[in-house]
Amino acid sequence: MPLKLSIIITTYKRPQLLQRALRSVLSQDFDTAALEVIVSDDDPADSGQGAVESLMATEFPDRGVRYLNRGERRGGVAVSRNRSMAVAQGEWLFFLDDDDLLLPGALGALVDTAEREGADFCAGAYLRVMENLAGEPVNTERYNAIWAGHDQLLIGNLYPMGSFVIRRASVEVPFNRNLRTHEDWLFLIDNLQSAKGCVLQQPVVEIRQAADTSRTHRNLDGGDKQKAADFLRIYALHPAPHLADLRRRVLDTMPPVSPEDLIGGKPGGPPGIIATRHGQYLLLDPDEPEQHALLGGNISSGWASQLALAILPIAPGRLIDLGGGIGSFVIASASALPSVESIVIYDDPRASLHLGANLLLNPSARIRLIAAPPGSLSAAQSTPPPALPNQAFSDQAFTDQTTAFIRVAPPAGALQGLKQVESLLRRDTPFLYLAAPSIPGDEASRAALRDLLADLGYQSYQLAGDYIAYRPAAYDQAALGAAFASLGLQLPTAWSA
Repeated sequence: MPLKLSIIITTYKRPQLLQRALRSVLSQDFDTAALEVIVSDDDPADSGQGAVESLMATEFPDRGVRYLNRGERRGGVAVSRNRSMAVAQGEWLFFLDDDDLLLPGALGALVDTAEREGADFCAGAYLRVMENLAGEPVNTERYNAIWAGHDQLLIGNLYPMGSFVIRRASVEVPFNRNLRTHEDWLFLIDNLQSAKGCVLQQPVVEIRQAADTSRTHRNLDGGDKQKAADFLRIYALHPAPHLADLRRRVLDTMPPVSPEDLIGGKPGGPPGIIATRHGQYLLLDPDEPEQHALLGGNISSGWASQLALAILPIAPGRLIDLGGGIGSFVIASASALPSVESIVIYDDPRASLHLGANLLLNPSARIRLIAAPPGSLSAAQSTPPPALPNQAFSDQAFTDQTTAFIRVAPPAGALQGLKQVESLLRRDTPFLYLAAPSIPGDEASRAALRDLLADLGYQSYQLAGDYIAYRPAAYDQAALGAAFASLGLQLPTAWSA
């Protein structure tokens, strides 16, 4: 007969706990001919195999359990579950961690309720049990099951492993192996977007946690900071503008997240986290010029972003962020202009660390990274930037299409940075936005910058401490004037830098 249910138990170097969990499964009154039990051991030494064989021989000699070993290397709980799902045959899937206990009658109640309701997912109430070193309960709290739709899942997870069944045909996205925690939550977000769910208020599982936090329970691994980092990753993978305020409140209850929590490294200091109007998330340095506009909820209210949005429709082409900063400008612009290719050229180790974190949080942004030689954009930088997925810095990187807008941002490095792309400036004559910190402090360098721009045919003028520069012949003057007027600005007509 076709299998009704596949039970997947993941384990790692906890043979005694595994026996306890497996015993709670094999003691269920579910039709044994209609289910299969799969134990997926992530320990290359197969520490769980003996525990399974011993339990089966002494207590359940007539039952069968499929044991899957990891192989030569540990892969993590997501890999273990995915490996088990690949061989599972049941119509329904049930997942249990090796430190938790299934309650009597749980499997039948979950499957019967799901089928009666015509659902793809059914969750039961659960008990969270704190236990002492001997594994004895010292405190128990009950949590009722709630089905509030997919939006609730986009805020937080209400369904721990062991509390639900999910129809195998509804699973299209595997567990994400890149998360250290909360991969179960992301799994549900990915696979329940259009699913019908139901609940029952019968407790189905005991979620066991150690009262002594020095013990290694999987759900305590990584600590609150790792939890916050993974929440941020999940929020970024599933933008939800209508839930941004609720998500912000959740993040505010957790420790601050800094780039090293996301991608590793040692930045100068932890930035803040803000939600954009698109429901995306950015790490922002307190001194980043675009920060105030983004904190206000308007992703394009900073001058650089506003000008990019105004110029690119009348001068189509790519956008380049020369210097990169921590990514707030390029992420903002790329989010508002998804059809425009954006390039970041960077040589600052700290900036590229923040930038890498922001790109991790916004994986759909169409942004190409180019690592410039250390010190080539700003003489103050001498440490090689960390390795990020990027393309080497060369003129060949810009030949595939026209460049229409460049934001120049390396500290005191406008002259140095523009010389690096001088051939591009002569060929494409893009609009330039020179952030004030990039303007050289000494008069000789400022004069050299003016001479370079004048030689290229550019006019420029100061705007709120920054400078903009453009070549009049490259634009339809009426269209350019209208673009500036839309921002409440007059079209510049004379050199003023």
